[in-house]
Amino acid sequence: MPKILKWETWGAIFISLFGSLLHFTFNWFNRFWLVGAFSAVNESTWEHLKLAVVPAIIWMLVERKVFKSQANPISEQARYGASNFLLAKTIGIFAMPILIVTIFYSYTAILGDNFLVLDIGTFFLAVIIGQIINYKIMKSSEFSQKYNKICVGLLVILAMAFIVFTYFPPKIFLFHDPVSGEYGIVKNNNPRACTMEAKLCPDGSAVGRTGPNCEFAECPMGSGFVNNQIEKAITNYLLTQTHFSWTIRNGDYNFCAVENLKPEKELFPLYVWAHCGEYIVLNGGLKTISGTSGPTKIDYPNELSFYALNRFSYEAPGDGAQYSEDVKRIFPEDVQQKIFNFDNENIIKRIENIALTNILSWEAIKKAINNCEVKEVFQAHSRDVSAELKNGDKLIAIEPKIDDIIDIAVAAEFKCGRIIMATE
Repeated sequence: MPKILKWETWGAIFISLFGSLLHFTFNWFNRFWLVGAFSAVNESTWEHLKLAVVPAIIWMLVERKVFKSQANPISEQARYGASNFLLAKTIGIFAMPILIVTIFYSYTAILGDNFLVLDIGTFFLAVIIGQIINYKIMKSSEFSQKYNKICVGLLVILAMAFIVFTYFPPKIFLFHDPVSGEYGIVKNNNPRACTMEAKLCPDGSAVGRTGPNCEFAECPMGSGFVNNQIEKAITNYLLTQTHFSWTIRNGDYNFCAVENLKPEKELFPLYVWAHCGEYIVLNGGLKTISGTSGPTKIDYPNELSFYALNRFSYEAPGDGAQYSEDVKRIFPEDVQQKIFNFDNENIIKRIENIALTNILSWEAIKKAINNCEVKEVFQAHSRDVSAELKNGDKLIAIEPKIDDIIDIAVAAEFKCGRIIMATE
């Protein structure tokens, strides 16, 4: 006769293995809509809960049938398992998604980001604890049979919630797909991967193809910097400073743009207008979540020929009544007039162009990696990254944080095989 402990142990193994497969079945079946009812259709937290709940319900049905067919009046199943079976399974199945959500959002709140190895560990831990709960309740004294109808109702509601919310997801964080920025079943062609072509702008900069039709972005007006290396170093430095760069929600993107308020000045300190923002792409368009904009004095040791971000420093005016006094104290008189008369239309256009182009390009790179279309990735210290596709195309973008592309490529090697990774 099968013992309860043995069945709950095999159940933990089945749920873990079958749940891992459900992460891929939607794509294996060519994204057939019906398969999405029981498979993960995107990378949201909610969709990953299916990976535990669906196999657990299947195992419950199998186990119930076996217990009924093999039980006898003196067996362990007859004495404990059969009477408490539905209650034990209901509590255990509900415990798994609750544990996954609790552990995931707790550790990401502490560490500031999610990590694949911790996500996998969270899944396995929740499954094991859920199965332990099953075993403990089934081995307990008999509970009233009146709970059985309640348990069946709760399991039906849970199953229906997964089906309905697959196709009609609420627009809240639990259902948000951090890869596509959307909810529910994401169209397979969004975002589209654009080829690495560039159009030279009058100021010497270049813009790439972007948007759903992969058209060239509009050329922005100049930033007032002759040396693009200095401009790039300053924007990267600002992104490391909490005064300019922050995120309200996980998965959002930060970008900064600067405009030189005194272009004729070649040595530090430099006086710039800095505009930094937090952005997402929603329904194909750019949405600003938060941001800051204002004049800033940037200093750096002029004797160095390269730019280490930890050697930069800045001074910016305070808010409110202190603003005017600080501007007069920090900036020379000719720059003060430019600050008080500054028109931020151009810098907003520039940063929105930078943000939209790079978010779509970065999302295209992530999707190409996850779809096993990438042969090689490259990362520079400046966070500029590129991905060479197997069909010969090349995608470029700016990664949100250093090593993001490496982490994604390493995670994808499990299903895609070896991806060549190079860094500067």
